[in-house]
Amino acid sequence: MPRNARKSQSRNCGNKRKNAPLGKVRIEIQDGSSGMSPYGGLWPAVELFRKTGLPETIDSSIGARRGRGYCDSDHVLSLVLLNLAGGCAVDHLKDLRERLCFDSLGVPVPSPTSTRNWLKEFHNGAEDDKRGQGRAFVPEENPFLSGFRRVFSRLLSFSVAEAARTARTAGTAETAETTRIAGTTAKSSPPRGAGGRAGEDRKRDCRITLDQDATFIETEGSGSLWNYEKNRSYQTFNTYCPEHDLVLASGYRDGNVPPGYGQKEELERVLSVLPDEVNGVSLRSDCAGYQTDLLTYCNEGRNERFGRIFFGISCPMVREFREAIRQIPEDDWKPLDSETMVLKDGTVRPAAEWAEVHYFPNSLSLKKRGPDYRFFAIRDPRDPMNPKGLGDLGEAAPHGGAKERARQRRMVEEATQLCLLKEIEDDLDAARPEEKRDERFMTLGGRIYRTRGIVSNIEDGEDGSLFGCFDGEAMDGERIIHWQRKRCGKSEEIHHILKDELGGGHVPSGSFGANAAWWNISALALNIHNLLKRLLLPAVYGRSRPRTLRFLLYTMVCKIVRHGGRTILKIWSGDRGGALFEHAEKRLRQLCCLLE
Repeated sequence: MPRNARKSQSRNCGNKRKNAPLGKVRIEIQDGSSGMSPYGGLWPAVELFRKTGLPETIDSSIGARRGRGYCDSDHVLSLVLLNLAGGCAVDHLKDLRERLCFDSLGVPVPSPTSTRNWLKEFHNGAEDDKRGQGRAFVPEENPFLSGFRRVFSRLLSFSVAEAARTARTAGTAETAETTRIAGTTAKSSPPRGAGGRAGEDRKRDCRITLDQDATFIETEGSGSLWNYEKNRSYQTFNTYCPEHDLVLASGYRDGNVPPGYGQKEELERVLSVLPDEVNGVSLRSDCAGYQTDLLTYCNEGRNERFGRIFFGISCPMVREFREAIRQIPEDDWKPLDSETMVLKDGTVRPAAEWAEVHYFPNSLSLKKRGPDYRFFAIRDPRDPMNPKGLGDLGEAAPHGGAKERARQRRMVEEATQLCLLKEIEDDLDAARPEEKRDERFMTLGGRIYRTRGIVSNIEDGEDGSLFGCFDGEAMDGERIIHWQRKRCGKSEEIHHILKDELGGGHVPSGSFGANAAWWNISALALNIHNLLKRLLLPAVYGRSRPRTLRFLLYTMVCKIVRHGGRTILKIWSGDRGGALFEHAEKRLRQLCCLLE
């Protein structure tokens, strides 16, 4: 037989052996437990939870369980692990308890019944009669539920301390390199380099940004009320810190409450529990934050600790503001970035323009010597001659691309349907006054624009490093707009992760307080996830969402072995996630423990 034929026959025989029928596979079912867990990758999250000092903070701040049995930190940790593992209901704790196998490692998982009884402790029954359809009311948090605010503050304190430690380490390394190049002897004291000063300045001047936004949690359960979108839901008002990628607070309310209701009071509660390391804050919000009491509170420096608070808040397109925009001369509009678009008639226009608006609302102009408020308008051209698209973007578009062109195409189709010219708008209003027109679209200089407004108290010349710009850059109108618009999309991303990738979208009970505690724990799980990927994993995983790390790390197999009076958690480096687990353990040993 030829050699090639023998090789081919040998390969075919090998394939037959590999594709043997399943009936020939021998299956053995053994008694007892294997000691293996499909959630071994959750152990770094457990250790990080302890490193941050959360168990002590939770037990002292919440205090719902002070007697025998499971303590508050046991309940919180088990629900955090349930969120990271993919569970989305209290009943899933039973499965987690059977499969996690961390009891011998000091991680108990309470039963679903025990957890439900614990969640009921967060309900303030005295406030139930004040809730109802047609009433804008936010129930007062009982002492147990308000303790979550101090828990979130503890995580921020830990993150700030780790950032300062990292800056000091980087400054020390840079100083050592400078000393080596300068040829300084080891006995001489190292000079204070730029890196060391940067680390000290960061520790001394820690400023954060507060992004506030609300979201609905739709449910058909009893106790939920109808929102303005005609759905039964609850609502959460969240405060997010982009510098540390952490949720700092979450206020729970009924779905019928207006999104911006009580925003100033919520801001005061957030500011009151910020850690001592924070000495400056800025505020960003959507149109729901355009409220006189909130704007004056920030601009007049009524907070005793932080004084005047810089803000950038979207401005509603009311009739008076639209009229003020129409008074802006065409020469005053400036390009926003270098992005351009070519319209169908061949005209090259900036993709977006901005101008400062001379607008003085009565509600903010009551004091003769009061602080100033600056209003900005942004307009995006819409081409009525080209309803199917906007043409090609210029080559110098830094943020362009297929997604941007698709977004602009959708907007121009919407604009064309809503209003083509000012005369047509007037005719439509006269013929169909009952239909509400989208007031974002305006006719300026014979063209249609999509317009938006921003109000701020940041003056030109302010230090840009306070708002995320490079050192030495001064703020101006364009940079203020860019800073305010950085919040766009991130809040929606946080809400999507909490509701769709973690357990926040589930409403576990008809008890208002129990649902509020469940949501806060989902937000805490997101914070643990964000800290884990930022502090323990390589930088390439910095944008990984919970479902990504759930596939890569959290659901890796481990084996718990007891030998010689010791309990050992075995991880195989060759398994999926083994390298990530090993990297996380090395970084955990480097973290400083901040237990008080």
